[in-house]
Amino acid sequence: MAELFTVSAPDLAALLCSRVCHDIISPVGAINNGLELLDEGGADEDAMKLIRQSARNASARLQFARIAFGAAGSAGMM
Repeated sequence: MAELFTVSAPDLAALLCSRVCHDIISPVGAINNGLELLDEGGADEDAMKLIRQSARNASARLQFARIAFGAAGSAGMM
């Protein structure tokens, strides 16, 4: 049988924050790259496609984290 261990509330919060940051760093970086392409006068259509896809990706990951780890729908919780 596997051993159980206890994680303190601050440690659990740190682990969850680390996970959320890990999951959204790539799409946010891609959004930044798309904006840099626009600034450089690159292919506007390609840059906008990259930005749109990356924004949707980041949004989906944040929505998942909110549902999985947050208090979404709980009365009195923010």
